[in-house]
Amino acid sequence: MLYSIGFLNVGGLSVKKIEIINCVLLDNKLDILALAETWRDDIDNLNTNYRIVARLLSKKIKKRYSNSEGILILAKKSIYPQIIPSITDFGICIKSNDTLLIFIYKSPAVSAYKIINKIPSKYEGFDVLALGNYNLENSVAYEQIVLEQHAELGLYETKLAPFTYKHGSKTSTPDKCFSNFNVSPVVIEIEGMNHKLIKVQVGRVAAQLETNYNINLLKNADTLSEVRKSIETLTTKNEFFLNTLPIDEKLNLLHKILLKAARKLQIRKQVQRVSHNPILSHLKRLKRNKSANKDAQSVQLLRKEIRRLSRKLKRLGVEEGKVQHFNLQPSELHKLICASSTKRKISERQIRFAQLIFNEEELVLVSDTKKKIEKFYLNINKKKDTECDKLIGITIVELLDELKNLKLAFPMNFIGHLSVLFNQIIFEKKVPMAWKCHRIRLIRKEKKSYRLIALIEETRKLFEKCILRKLSFRLSTRQTGFRERHSPIDNALGVDHLLRKGAGELICVSLGIKSAFDTVYRWNLYKKLINYQGLSVNDTLLIAELIENNSYVLEHGNRKIDCFTASRGIPQVSVLSPNLYNVFIDDLLLYIPQNLRKNLFIYADDIFLFGATLKQIRKIIRCIQLHASDNKYELNQQKCFYNANKRCQIVVNGSPIEKQSPMHYLGLKAAIIMKNGLIKKVGIGNSGYYRLLLKGYVTFIRPHLDYTMFLLAA
Repeated sequence: MLYSIGFLNVGGLSVKKIEIINCVLLDNKLDILALAETWRDDIDNLNTNYRIVARLLSKKIKKRYSNSEGILILAKKSIYPQIIPSITDFGICIKSNDTLLIFIYKSPAVSAYKIINKIPSKYEGFDVLALGNYNLENSVAYEQIVLEQHAELGLYETKLAPFTYKHGSKTSTPDKCFSNFNVSPVVIEIEGMNHKLIKVQVGRVAAQLETNYNINLLKNADTLSEVRKSIETLTTKNEFFLNTLPIDEKLNLLHKILLKAARKLQIRKQVQRVSHNPILSHLKRLKRNKSANKDAQSVQLLRKEIRRLSRKLKRLGVEEGKVQHFNLQPSELHKLICASSTKRKISERQIRFAQLIFNEEELVLVSDTKKKIEKFYLNINKKKDTECDKLIGITIVELLDELKNLKLAFPMNFIGHLSVLFNQIIFEKKVPMAWKCHRIRLIRKEKKSYRLIALIEETRKLFEKCILRKLSFRLSTRQTGFRERHSPIDNALGVDHLLRKGAGELICVSLGIKSAFDTVYRWNLYKKLINYQGLSVNDTLLIAELIENNSYVLEHGNRKIDCFTASRGIPQVSVLSPNLYNVFIDDLLLYIPQNLRKNLFIYADDIFLFGATLKQIRKIIRCIQLHASDNKYELNQQKCFYNANKRCQIVVNGSPIEKQSPMHYLGLKAAIIMKNGLIKKVGIGNSGYYRLLLKGYVTFIRPHLDYTMFLLAA
């Protein structure tokens, strides 16, 4: 379950601030909120949906007229956390489900005391989140000690940006956020308070929200060795569970092993500040002044100069005298598992677009679809033949081939268990639930159109790569999209040849399919896999298990929208999807008369057709529209264009399409050759003739040279 956790330093609970806190609870939909520096031990007129679940009594502070130190924990009435004593003496620790929440309201005066004590062994494996006011900015050395103490507990810091406290012109970040799982804290300004609200989401969905990645960390030999050794140790430690757990739990445990091994805090040793480099200090001071004056160009030049000089000093062995620490923020291993990236805000229009895509038809249970496939197969083949199964298992050698460079980070015992999991999935025809829930990104294509991209879980991609090696699809030579040893240049050169040969007499039409991958009628796809590709019932059932009823999470700013479940279509970023779409669209040629099939080029959902007469063009379009009707997809009127020497009326979906000159196809501009009579009218002295020659070279000659070089390089 997903929880929203908040921390706020209130600086005294006045009547006005209590009203503000009630608004904060409602506006941010917080489940648990910790209030530090309360100055009191109770709250009057608290929102009726919340109650105080834990408190640390405020203490009298010298040289102040009132109590200040103290902390109150508010939670919804439906939540019953348990207070865990002895975890910290400088705050409160509570347990909610499988998460330990530690709220710190101050740091000790001397470094002899630990802010967080050793966590008891009975809480091993729990997610731990430490949030609070550490106030360590004025003591760099002490901050380093605190970071080391937390690192020993397996807790790493997630930076809070840009600052959490503002008073007048003064800004600072006294608050810190530590965790042993991945969080994306959000800093929210509260009107009427100096301190900002820190909001963190914990739970199943929040585990997918990642911070930025340092993608080069595994290139470091020492880091790679540590991660590999840690994975090997954890895999050996959990050997019994890996051998006995079912598919879903086994996958989750393998994920946890990778995440725990990759979650290490590297701390650079403290360098004594022996000398101060005056050149760098002067440049940095000058950059700050230029930044204050909003001189962006000078700031950029100074930044590059500081970076260049810093690298040069480092090569010469001159230290800058800074104490630095950094996270192994989820490394490439973590990126491999979660396929996540920094969050982006999306608009309400994008939300409506996603709702339109996913809420079209009623969902059919996967089990019902599988029964339907088995019944169809038996009607065709009369018996269930398992000898033609292509997906019978994945060997460790095949798995190592797909891991490529990352196999250096995986020890053999882990790869062995991953291979066993993949084979168990093939044998049981059951896909883990973690593989069927994806976050989605909407990428703008035109003004009001978006491309929906699903961030597929990476172990699923690895599994799909392994099974794709065992599948071979028979496709028409007119279909060149997403095929080995084929590229868009094949179709582009074919179109180029036709245009030159046609000497401007051809009528060309390009057609686009509306939301191609997202509108695939899956039942027809399964029938084509069996009828045209000869797949066995077991192989078809496994593919159906992978693509049926995948769910998608759409994020809007800091708010998670309810999951959508796709009643049709195939995932955009799935490794199998391009090949499955080729199978889905390939039988289009069967609808076209035999003598007109050569007039068609297909690249996935981009269709290019040509003909010498308008009658041929209209006949082909009618056939394509019949195929679209039978397979329940639509042609996109806004992506359909024609090009000819004269105006024609070509109708798609009952409406005429526009003329486009030059025509755009697969990102290239196809310019029809002008008639010889027109070329003769261009005089030798006219610069337009030379521009025409240059355009002819770029359009027709250069692609042939590139194509030849491409073949030689291959």
